[in-house]
Formats: sequence, structure tokens, C-alpha cells
Amino acid sequence: MTNEVLTLITTAGEIDLLAVIKGIGSFAEVERLAEPVAYDGYELLVLGIEGLIVSKRAAGRPKDHAGLIELEALREARRIAEGPDES
Repeated sequence: MTNEVLTLITTAGEIDLLAVIKGIGSFAEVERLAEPVAYDGYELLVLGIEGLIVSKRAAGRPKDHAGLIELEALREARRIAEGPDES
């Protein structure tokens, strides 16, 4: 499978549709890292924080560095909010 990207131009902005996400793989692998999000009466699956961190690290682009720092902070905030692991 190639790293093809289809960019849709919408009134809300550009949306990139990717055949493969770097560091994660195809749709089946992405789906395992997806989280449900409610939007406008619909439930959508979106790549979760862990998946975004993996893909941004794998991309290795300078422009992803700031986003990576923010995602890691969000992950830590979520971990703290969920409380201690009781396993």
C-alpha cells in the first residue's frame, strides 16, 4: 500500500484522507487506536491521543514537534484525571 493522500477542499477547510498513516498502518490498525467522538448528532471514530503521538513521532517532521509536546501533555492530564491504576 502506498502513502497516497486525497485532499478534499471544503467550506470548513481542507481534509486529508490517507490510505496509510505513518507509524500505524492501514485502516484496520488505525481503527484499533480510534476513539468515538460525538459531533452534530453523529458518532465518529477519530485517531486517539496515543495514535496521534505514534504517527507524529514516526513522521519526524519539525512542524509536528510542538503538536507532539501538546499531545503528550494531554495524555498526562488524562492519566491524572483518571486516577491511579488499580491493577
